[in-house]
This record gives sequence, C-alpha cells and structure tokens, in this order.
Amino acid sequence: MPPGYMMPGMMVPMPPPPDATSMLTHELTRQRESPWSIAELEKLEEEERDSMLGERLYPLIAILEPDRAGKITGMLLELNDAELFDVLMPQDLGAGAAALRDHVAEARQVRQGHAIIHHIPL
Repeated sequence: MPPGYMMPGMMVPMPPPPDATSMLTHELTRQRESPWSIAELEKLEEEERDSMLGERLYPLIAILEPDRAGKITGMLLELNDAELFDVLMPQDLGAGAAALRDHVAEARQVRQGHAIIHHIPL
C-alpha cells in the first residue's frame, strides 16, 4: 500500500518532506522577482490567465505532489483570483507556503473522494 494509507478509502494526510517549507518559500521568493497584480490578471483572457497562473503554481505544487502536480494545478486554477494571489504573492512567505499546503491537501482529498466514488485507482 502506498505511504499515507491506513485502509482503503481512508487517506491519512502525510506531512510534507522536512525541507518542503524552505523549498516553497525559496520558490515564492524567486517568483516575487516577476510581480503581478489582480488588476493585471483581470485583463487577461481565461486561457492566458490559466497559463500565467499555472506556470507559477506548477513548480510550487511539484514540491509537494510531484506525481500529481499537473492535475492539482488544474484543480487549483478553479480558485478565485484573490485566493490565488494570496497564495502566490503572500505578504508572509511562511503563511503563503502554509496556504498552498492547505489547498494541495484539500485538492488531494477531493481527488481521492472522486476516485473512491467512481472506483478509479489513484
């Protein structure tokens, strides 16, 4: 059974690797070199918006969920712009990393619930 499982259908959240927080804060710091605003985001067509945000989300999510980063990135693109801005351009890097971990954990749970209902292997 993969790590993080107690029994079929009951996922136990796994803590991120010990250095995941520092890796997340490093990537968030790197992304701050190319700042953006919600106003700029609102001017974009949906496809451009998703592309820009996806390019920023994917490397962060890959730190936490390398095997499912694409799927989870797509799921998080469903969040509203303000929520994504708070995650991607946080005032406090530690809070941004924690918010991202929370969103990824929630997406993981939704994905697992969907897999259980539809009998899809994870």
